[in-house]
Amino acid sequence: MTMSPSTNRLGFHFYPDDRHYGPADLAAFSFVALLILATFIYQAILNRIVVPPLDRGPLLANYFGLLLACAAMLAIGVCVSSWFSNQIAAFFTIIAILLLGWVISQPAQSLTGPAAVLLNYLDLRGHFYNNFTQGVIDLSDITYFVSTVVLFLFIGARSIESRRWR
Repeated sequence: MTMSPSTNRLGFHFYPDDRHYGPADLAAFSFVALLILATFIYQAILNRIVVPPLDRGPLLANYFGLLLACAAMLAIGVCVSSWFSNQIAAFFTIIAILLLGWVISQPAQSLTGPAAVLLNYLDLRGHFYNNFTQGVIDLSDITYFVSTVVLFLFIGARSIESRRWR
């Protein structure tokens, strides 16, 4: 959730000002990935200081999961910003959607059946914390994040194209 406001600030301003769809999305992800990868220096320092050294499996799984989660948050931000002409409205809508995605499984704790399964599957936090933080790279979590990125970038692109035809 710490990266949510950062990725939100990167994603919310793409389309209200300029209505094109292009390499700015990739540049935002590259910037976030560079920020995340820059923290590798800390684990390298810790590996020299602590005995025994850090277990790299869970560490790399966390980094991979964080990159996927940030990509999903950026895609959501890019998509939602394509719906608005006002940056402030886009910002608060993206924050609301990301918060909803972060806590959507809370009502599922008191539900049973398909509704609980659906809410648990849509939970952004659950796909990151349940496996990646324990060092497990699960294909269902990768599929969730990649499909979220693809879906929201597709919807954003269609939104931009529909505005061009108006």
